[in-house]
Amino acid sequence: MIQTTRSSLTAWTRGIPWQELPKTFQDAIIVTRELGVRYLWIDALCIVQDDTQDWEIESAKMASVYSNSYLTMAATAASDSHQGLFIDRWTRSIGQGGIKLPVDAQRIPSSIHNPDSSIFVRPRIHLAHDRFSNMENASSHAEDAPLLTKAWAFQERLLPSRTLHIHAEELVWECKSAVQCECQHLDRTASFEDIGMGGWLKNFVTGSIHADESAEKLGYVWLDLVSEFGALNLTHESDRLAALSGLASEFSDKSLGAYFGGIWEHDLPRGLLFTVTNTRSREVLPTLQSQTSPPSWSWASAYLCKAQRVSYSHILDDGFIKDSRFQVIGTNLTPQSRNPFSWLERGRLQLRGPCTIAKICTRPLLSGDRQFVIELGGVQRAISLEHFWSDINIEDLDNMPLCCILVGAQDPSWISKSGRLQCEYTLALRKTPMDQNTYQRVGLLLNMVTANSLRNETPHSLVLA
Repeated sequence: MIQTTRSSLTAWTRGIPWQELPKTFQDAIIVTRELGVRYLWIDALCIVQDDTQDWEIESAKMASVYSNSYLTMAATAASDSHQGLFIDRWTRSIGQGGIKLPVDAQRIPSSIHNPDSSIFVRPRIHLAHDRFSNMENASSHAEDAPLLTKAWAFQERLLPSRTLHIHAEELVWECKSAVQCECQHLDRTASFEDIGMGGWLKNFVTGSIHADESAEKLGYVWLDLVSEFGALNLTHESDRLAALSGLASEFSDKSLGAYFGGIWEHDLPRGLLFTVTNTRSREVLPTLQSQTSPPSWSWASAYLCKAQRVSYSHILDDGFIKDSRFQVIGTNLTPQSRNPFSWLERGRLQLRGPCTIAKICTRPLLSGDRQFVIELGGVQRAISLEHFWSDINIEDLDNMPLCCILVGAQDPSWISKSGRLQCEYTLALRKTPMDQNTYQRVGLLLNMVTANSLRNETPHSLVLA
């Protein structure tokens, strides 16, 4: 894809030859001219891609660029910049096999006696409706809406006042008050607030983030955003926080405090409780030796791939009440760049809370599978991977002493209707190889509130990096 670089910048300030622009860029320029709009922003051209300083400055301005745009055009169906905005329309037949079909209408004479009377038919359109009413399983969008699987497009979809999606089946319009499609199906089937990202989440970001909102409510919205973002794909893992920096800047003047590498200061206890979930096998999780991204307590440092995602779904579903004895008593944070919403070069938290030593070991079963057993407070019990989310390959933790620190518990009022027992949220930590006085996060444990609960343990202080 054509890009602005330091070597091409001088020449391109004089002009870019039309034939060197890919089809999508050409189409965007034509549409912009037809609308009578003078300026067009294309990230690849407007940011010097190999200039770190320019990248840091411009990425911090993304919220302003997209939120103040007159119209954002999304080549939602294009897999690259050479396909153009307006590709040949297609859909898939409903049912097993899903044959790829054109969506052109076909004319059928309705009467042999009246050749002027006709019926027009076409395959049922359904893919676009699924994409814009359900954000789950983003990987399934890869063929008909590849743009929606990309993490960089996440904030570029939420921030603008109005976006026109050119989907494989039809045009879809997203703005502050509506999500509409050409066939009008989305208009008829759901209210605006019920339609995925185009609903309450977009409305909240574009027009309803008020200073008088409580930090708790804003924190839940941020965790929801991170959970949606954490399911999307990035070519370069180092871009993860930059791809969310525009949204972060929109939250920065609210009641959430400073921004700590993807987590807000006043929501730090809850922000520490992310999970790394795997839609396939846990074998692709990294080993201890390969987990080097600092700091381990931020969701942004988690190793991701197409099979994995970062999520706060357990918090969003079951609520959170902080343990009164858990405290963040100090921070030592060094930003990596001048962009306040980018990575931390160094990030240490001094925590205090109820702690105990635990071990995880495996037991072979007759079936050939393995049972995971955790020794917590001197009591052994079998655990499922639904109750222990490991940030790394769980086999690497076998018989390793872990420090478990209690952060809080599920909100009883949230889980009372389900009849489930209340669980505690506990961080699983290990000592770092280079500094035995510093800990690294390796997972999150959901521990049943019983007689062996961590709330009975003595509070201790520790440093988490």
